[in-house]
Amino acid sequence: MNDSSAHNQASKLADVSEEDLARRVQEGCASSFSELAQRLQPRLLFVLRRRLGHYADAEDVTQKTLLRAFEKIHLYNPKQKFSPWLFTIALRLATDHHRKKQLPTTAGEPAYSVIDSQPNPMQQAIEQETSQDLWSMAEKILKPDQWTALWLSYGEGQTVKEIAKSLNRTTVSVRVLLHRARKALVPHLAKFAELESFEATDRSAADCAAASTLQFARAEL
Repeated sequence: MNDSSAHNQASKLADVSEEDLARRVQEGCASSFSELAQRLQPRLLFVLRRRLGHYADAEDVTQKTLLRAFEKIHLYNPKQKFSPWLFTIALRLATDHHRKKQLPTTAGEPAYSVIDSQPNPMQQAIEQETSQDLWSMAEKILKPDQWTALWLSYGEGQTVKEIAKSLNRTTVSVRVLLHRARKALVPHLAKFAELESFEATDRSAADCAAASTLQFARAEL
């Protein structure tokens, strides 16, 4: 395929939903998976960097997630949203990665090989987030599962049921996580949402602030 044909193919796929792209991958379309990976890799990195604490670890798990998704794509149900299915894989691999990293290694045997110490363009873009970013601020305040649940809700648009599957928790547990996360953020939201009063409920205040900053948070990816 020449450059012109490849460009035209990419342009056509740009308007295809993630669910339809995944269905096409199941039918053997490799370019559809390339499009999925291009769309979802930054979003995976965004969550996994906060989940694992280091960019190299997040990059490693992101690549493993995409590989696992490609290998297991036949298990995906195209009638359901694709991103929750992918994030379920990612977060479970992140948990495994974290556990393995805690295990002692044989003397002289490194636990992981060093990837590239030089920041790539994607890393540089992510590292440009400032303290004014709601999500960066939330990362400092919230526990990892609270932050992840909040991002999956606002950033990925997942339902409580989908978040529960991604985090391997019950729906009740996820509702508690979201409630506590919103409540913890309320005192810190004024400078982000420019709210005149915090007499509203923690839900309405947090929702207002999160909605007003979500577009900016997405732009940082």
